[in-house]
Amino acid sequence: MTPHFDPSGPERHPVSDRWCRGGGFLLLCSLLLPLSAPAEEKTTLNQEERIIHVLNRLGYGPRPGDVERVHKIGLEAYIQQQLHPGQIPDAAVETKLARFETLGMDADKLVADFYAEVRRFVEKQRADGKADEMKTQYGLDIGGKPDSGAKSESRDAAGKLTRGLEFMKDLPSRASLRAVGELQTAKIVRAVESERQLQEVLVDFWSNHFNIDVKKGPCRVLKVVDEREVIRPHVLGKFRDLLGASAKSPAMLHYLDNVLNSTQREMSPIEQEFPRQVPAKAHRGQPGRRRRHRRPEIQKGGRPQRELRP
Repeated sequence: MTPHFDPSGPERHPVSDRWCRGGGFLLLCSLLLPLSAPAEEKTTLNQEERIIHVLNRLGYGPRPGDVERVHKIGLEAYIQQQLHPGQIPDAAVETKLARFETLGMDADKLVADFYAEVRRFVEKQRADGKADEMKTQYGLDIGGKPDSGAKSESRDAAGKLTRGLEFMKDLPSRASLRAVGELQTAKIVRAVESERQLQEVLVDFWSNHFNIDVKKGPCRVLKVVDEREVIRPHVLGKFRDLLGASAKSPAMLHYLDNVLNSTQREMSPIEQEFPRQVPAKAHRGQPGRRRRHRRPEIQKGGRPQRELRP
């Protein structure tokens, strides 16, 4: 477990603080430097071993033919290619991804489909006579069945079965139900087959860093837009640009409840969540750094968030 910072303990040495602030640089170096080895073991790598090392660190590992291809174009040329993914042809993967319709849908279409799906679900629960269950489980008062006349148990069971089949027959056409699955499948396809290996590694890293729970409301569909328009365009750019894009991402605004922001009242705990998360993520792994961000700093950092809406 990560030890907690003890404010009553001795002050941190300035060299130690500088070392922590240089953590990002050390992490970057670790991507390209081989692991340290005991003095008695071989510490130099031959050309093939260096290529395999780079393929493992900058991507998801060597595929058949990758070592020979990198050896042919040169290791330095390969690294430069990976740093400029837009210049790497990847038509085969793009062709495979074209069948995933939701990956190209805009936010309005995805959200509209999501709420249409919610309405269909509520209507089905009402028709099945599950008003009490909906009120207990979700806090929604959806009323009783539209037709309150008496029915036999057999007829009611047959009606439920018919409605269930009708509900399921067009599931493949519903974007909100396919969005997360298509996003996950596309991630695997890109990791295995894309020539832009470094980009895919960084997209996965930053998607986890700016994590969004797809089980929370419209985040299920907005995560598709977040990865396409927030994460991917900024993985090889400036962190400030990525942070700003994430702060205004509809998916992040819903996930951290900043859709409830208001400039007409005192800042709520909800509005402090994003500025609380930023230093927590930035200082992850550095003992004691998280607890240094006190309430006034968090409130100050949250003021710009009050102007943001999805």
